[in-house]
Amino acid sequence: AKLQVESATNYAFGAGDTYNLLVNTQGHADNNGGTIWIGGQDTAGTYATLGVLKVGFEAPSAASNAGYLAFGTRTSGAYAAERMRITSGGNVGIGTTGPTKKLHIKDTTTTTGTTPNYVLAINRQNSDSPALYFGNDATGNGDNAVIAMNGAVKLRIGKDASGTFTDYMRIDGANGNVGIASTTPWRTLSV
Repeated sequence: AKLQVESATNYAFGAGDTYNLLVNTQGHADNNGGTIWIGGQDTAGTYATLGVLKVGFEAPSAASNAGYLAFGTRTSGAYAAERMRITSGGNVGIGTTGPTKKLHIKDTTTTTGTTPNYVLAINRQNSDSPALYFGNDATGNGDNAVIAMNGAVKLRIGKDASGTFTDYMRIDGANGNVGIASTTPWRTLSV
């Protein structure tokens, strides 16, 4: 190993932290903190930074040590750039340095023509059905909504209570028919 760090004590968060590895910079300014640059050597023998792990102050003051954790990667021929950030409040931002929700995804690329610009893709292997689940675990009574895809039914919107899915709307993958309160839409819109 090029670098091995060992500690006889357990690593702990909070008061009285013990550190196995501490990376720090001087100053209590916005974005100051520690940065670890990770790289490698290409086939020509040139060393290059490939990724970055950084922590920094969010809004430094004498009363606040709130910090963020950022991850960066490098595209060919460019400098490493931040790709994902976790704020002190636990919000995760992909493509943004100021996430306002638990998961905030921002894509600044544009597309032309009919090519879709996917910001989020959800896939499952084999015959499993990919789904988005929106729920309230606190109630425990199945207050939720599910958007799912499976087989010939290309889109299902409904409710999943204790593993039983109830369709509210579905789009048939074979013909594009839409069914509202109908699981077998036989025309363009079946209600």
